[in-house]
Formats: sequence, structure tokens, C-alpha cells
Amino acid sequence: MEIARMTHKGGIKEVDIKNILYNHGISYQVVTKLEKTPIDAVAIQMTDYPAIVVTHRYNDMSKLIFNVLHELGHIALHMDRDKETIFISSDETYSRENKLEKEANRFAEDILIPREIWSKLMSAGTKSLSNQYILKRLAQLSSDYHLNYHIVVERYRYESNHYGIGVKAIAIG
Repeated sequence: MEIARMTHKGGIKEVDIKNILYNHGISYQVVTKLEKTPIDAVAIQMTDYPAIVVTHRYNDMSKLIFNVLHELGHIALHMDRDKETIFISSDETYSRENKLEKEANRFAEDILIPREIWSKLMSAGTKSLSNQYILKRLAQLSSDYHLNYHIVVERYRYESNHYGIGVKAIAIG
């Protein structure tokens, strides 16, 4: 919740994410982008503690935040603390058919934007299907609900499968 709160307030940095996770006993590491390997993040149960390892495959803070929360979902919902476990998030594992991935996605989505608020946003509707109008509407709704605009747009893109709509990514840093 701390990561989501800071995200919506604005100005969250990767060091903030690392500090929050560390305060909750979770290691956080970054590895450079792996060439020809579409891996975004990994959750692993080490001997004494869980760890999240991320790549900067996309230099996009919104994707990074979602990936971290997705991996937290695996830690909270799927990890057995008594044995080493690993969950890898890549293009292939984000399948909408994989039960564990769906649960981790839902965990991240609900942490970032609770279901009841997301339902209100999506029931608000638009008067036009033009990308510009949809983005303006999402900007207004983001402001009304005190949500990070980029997170709202990314979730809209994912749930509507409308990847042609979007805004410039905010670089990690």
C-alpha cells in the first residue's frame, strides 16, 4: 500500500521502492536488461527472506511499479517460506490464462487501484471513442480520484486491449 500511496502522490523513485521493501524484509535488486530475454521481474524465496529482482527492460516507471507489486503478489499469495521458490514475469508468463499470474496481476491491480474505484472509473463512460478524448477523460478521472494518470492509462490499455492509446513513459530514475 505504501508504494501505491507514493505512486499516486507523485514523485516516487526506485530508491523509495527499495526502501519500502527493505523495511518489510524483502530484498530488492536490479539487473541490467537481459539481451534477447523478455524478463521484467523475478520473485524468489531465498533461504531467509524473499527477494524481488527487476530488469529495466522498459525504461518505464509505471511498468516497474506494476511489476514490483505483481511480484509482491507472488510473495504474498504463492510462496512457501520453507522452500526455495521462483516466479519469473516475462511476456510469456503474463498470459491471462495462467492462474498464478492472474492472481498476481489482480493483487497488483487492486493495490494500485481498488476494484470499487476502478469500476467507477470505467462506468463513467466517454462521449467519443477518439484516443484524444479517451486520454482527456482518463486524465480527468485520475485527477478526480487522486490517482496517477500513467497508472490509470496503463491499466486501461491492458484491460481494454487498446495498446494504441498511451502517453510517453516516465523514465525510471
